[in-house]
Amino acid sequence: MTSVATSVDVGVDPATAFGVFVDEIDARYRVERDTVVDLTRTVAIRFEPRLGGRLMDVYDAATGEGREMGRITGWEPGRRLVFTDNRGTEVEVTFGAVALGTRVTIEHRGLDRLEPAMADHVRRFGWGLLLPWYRRHVDTRRSDEMAFLGITPYLYYEDGAAALDWLARVFGFGRTQRRTGADGRVDEAEIEVGPARVMISGRAPGPQNGPGALLVVDVDDVDALHARITAAGVACDAPRDEVYGPRTCNVTDPWGYHWYFWQGDARY
Repeated sequence: MTSVATSVDVGVDPATAFGVFVDEIDARYRVERDTVVDLTRTVAIRFEPRLGGRLMDVYDAATGEGREMGRITGWEPGRRLVFTDNRGTEVEVTFGAVALGTRVTIEHRGLDRLEPAMADHVRRFGWGLLLPWYRRHVDTRRSDEMAFLGITPYLYYEDGAAALDWLARVFGFGRTQRRTGADGRVDEAEIEVGPARVMISGRAPGPQNGPGALLVVDVDDVDALHARITAAGVACDAPRDEVYGPRTCNVTDPWGYHWYFWQGDARY
C-alpha cells in the first residue's frame, strides 16, 4: 500500500478549519520524542502560509529558522493544502463541508519511497495520531459555543447493591454513593471511575430502555487490570493491541454489561 488516508469531522466551516490547520499548527502539534528530530532544539512548529512556503521545525524563535520538514506545493485556502516532505512523500489535506461542519481528510502518498519499517510506522502512527490532536484543538477553541462537559453512563441492575460491590471488588472502581428505598434496596447510586462516574439504577429496566451497552473505560495499565480481574476469579479476554491504537481487554459482568478497558489513544 503506497498511501494512507485519514479523516475527522470538526464543528467549524471549511475556511476556519483550513486556517486553524495552517495558522495554529504550533498550538495543536505535540512536540515529543517521536514527533521532532531534536526535542532539545524545537521551539515551535509553523507553516509559511503561501504556495512554496515551508513547514518548519523552528529552532530560532527570533528568525523562524530551523529544520525544514516540508514545502507547500498546493495552496487553495478553505479547500485544499498539499505539501511534500523532506523524504519525498506527499501529503494532501482537503476541507469539505458536511452537515455539522467540515470533514478534514489527509492522504499521505508515496510511502513506497520509505523504508518498509518507516512506511509501516507512518501508516500506524502518523496522521491517525495527529488529526485527533487537531480535532481536540478545534473543539477547545470554540469557547463562544456550548461545550459538552462529559457523559455519564446510567446502567440498570436488578440488584444495585450487588452490582456496586462487584464493580468495586473486581474492577477496583472507587467510592460509591447510594440512595435506598423503603424496602432497603438500592434505588439509585453512583460509583467513581477515575475522574468520571457511573450511575446505577437498582431497578430492572423497562421496555422503553435500550437493550444493552458497551462501556469503554480508559486505564493506564490494561495488563495490571487484567491480572486483578482474573485474580478475582472472573473470566476476561487476554489483553491485545488493537490495529486502531489502544491495548485492550474485555469482560462481561454477571448482569450482561460489556466492559471494554483500553490503554492509549485510538487512531481512525
